[in-house]
Amino acid sequence: MAVFIYGVSSERMLLFLPLFVPLAAAGNVQEELKSRYAVFLVSGAGKKNYLAGKILGAALSGGLMTVTAFAAALAVIAPWCAGIPDLSGQETLRGIISLIPAFLCGFLNGALWALAGSTAAVLTRNHYLGYAVPFILYYVLTVFQERYYAKLYALSPRQWAYPSYFGAGFCAGILILLIAAAALFLAKFTERRLTG
Repeated sequence: MAVFIYGVSSERMLLFLPLFVPLAAAGNVQEELKSRYAVFLVSGAGKKNYLAGKILGAALSGGLMTVTAFAAALAVIAPWCAGIPDLSGQETLRGIISLIPAFLCGFLNGALWALAGSTAAVLTRNHYLGYAVPFILYYVLTVFQERYYAKLYALSPRQWAYPSYFGAGFCAGILILLIAAAALFLAKFTERRLTG
């Protein structure tokens, strides 16, 4: 468990989240809008259903990609570290339950970066920027927080991914607010592109 927690909370691993998560679905909405396939989908499903489906699709694909990566890492680490004696005194079930906040924050973080990538792709009309903007945004927010707002840990994307100063509930609340904002922006920009 300690190796997994260290791996999930390390600075280098946290850089991979906004880099690889948008690959799951960040450019899908932009590609549908560009090819005009979205017009046919909207005529069949309706505008609200289409927008809700695209938002849920991007959020779920990003979140599930992160959770799957965490589960794969845990599946590799567990047998590798099976021979190491556990000196923490924790029961195995209690150790597994302690991983739930990491998976929850990972899912929400993946959903956030996928929605941010989709929003950037629709806004700029370029699916490649949908892959790059989440990483750039993560990096800029991290650097600004470290240099200018060092005491405001709640503004750090590292804390959103794996909370060390706050509890998982606080960070999940921040992520839910950011996900709602990203979903709202994605819905507005996509609706504007559909009607314009």
